[in-house]
Amino acid sequence: MRGPRAKAAALVSALVFAGIASAAGGNAKPALPRGARTAHVAVSPDGKSVFVLGASDAAIQVAVSPDGKKFGAPVTVAKFEGKLAPTSKGPQIAATCSSVVVATVKKDPERAERGTGGRGESGTLLSYTSRDGGKTWRPPVRVTGENAGSLKRELYGLAAGPDDEVACVWLDDRSGSGEEVYLAVSRDGGATWGEEKALYRSPGGSVSDFAAPAVAWNARGQLAVVFRNLLEESTRDVWIVGSNDRGKTFAPPAKLGKGTFQHKGSVSDGGSVAGGADGSFDTAWLREGEVFLCSPGKKEQSLGHGVRPQVAQGPTGPHVVWLLSTVDMGKGGTENNEIVALAPGAGQPKTLGAGKTVRSPSLASSLDGKGPVVCVWASDDDGVLASVVAPRGK
Repeated sequence: MRGPRAKAAALVSALVFAGIASAAGGNAKPALPRGARTAHVAVSPDGKSVFVLGASDAAIQVAVSPDGKKFGAPVTVAKFEGKLAPTSKGPQIAATCSSVVVATVKKDPERAERGTGGRGESGTLLSYTSRDGGKTWRPPVRVTGENAGSLKRELYGLAAGPDDEVACVWLDDRSGSGEEVYLAVSRDGGATWGEEKALYRSPGGSVSDFAAPAVAWNARGQLAVVFRNLLEESTRDVWIVGSNDRGKTFAPPAKLGKGTFQHKGSVSDGGSVAGGADGSFDTAWLREGEVFLCSPGKKEQSLGHGVRPQVAQGPTGPHVVWLLSTVDMGKGGTENNEIVALAPGAGQPKTLGAGKTVRSPSLASSLDGKGPVVCVWASDDDGVLASVVAPRGK
């Protein structure tokens, strides 16, 4: 007879391979070939185009689909030399009513030598724009100016509004005393960028410095930014700050959820935010290894264990995806990663993809609230895969 440990190993192994089997039988479709380390997705405001980005250490590529199921040939947006920062979520993509915008950090050795206060390797936040649905791309323009911080960890977020507006947020250490949350807004689809604006500085001098901020618009043109704060040396809750005038002015920041998170070490998850057609916002974030869904001003809802949660609003409410890691003790402790998705009203999440090399997901939907809701992720084995979490509604 097998002992308790052998039975446990067999159970974990069965769960792992059941996940892989369910992923193989799901609707994940190849969007980009192997080689990408990170992936990101955007859906046009009218839901008629899905743009998938894959980034390697050498290049950024974008593929386009009308529905998130069948993708055209990839187009190279830019080529680079040098590796992505280990903390980076990678280049990001957003789609307005008339343009597609990609944001990325380009290493800038000359700027580092000119003096970033000894804050290590430096970079410049750039954006690339396409006005023909991703077929061709214009030369990059700067989002951040000469006075920006080092952007050494490449922590930033990008989102498109209901018109031709695009917002970019990032962590900036230009003050020399820690990371602050900064924002810039483009009113012309990424062709030019407005003044860099400091949104928040922690009383202690720095927000949580390994966690990327996130930004989203709703269909009414309101803007929300989420970030992981750092208070009293170890309180690392996710906060939100919003604007009712398209990013011109902002209300005072507020903590999300009723609970609190005490943690002395760094936290690499800064939270996710999504806007809806009804003017609402939803957020998803991590606390002590647990994923939460939360609307501003309301109590958070626990969804289960995992990391890297992402949220998007679909026809029936907010969808959440996250990364779940399991260990197969029957195979010497082999780790397996799963991308799981929880639909509105569903009791349990379902597996979208699984494998040892599956990495953090990205999730997006249209601003009109009708979808489709599309999730993408990168895998060394399969390239960049896309799964339609919810089809476009009527």
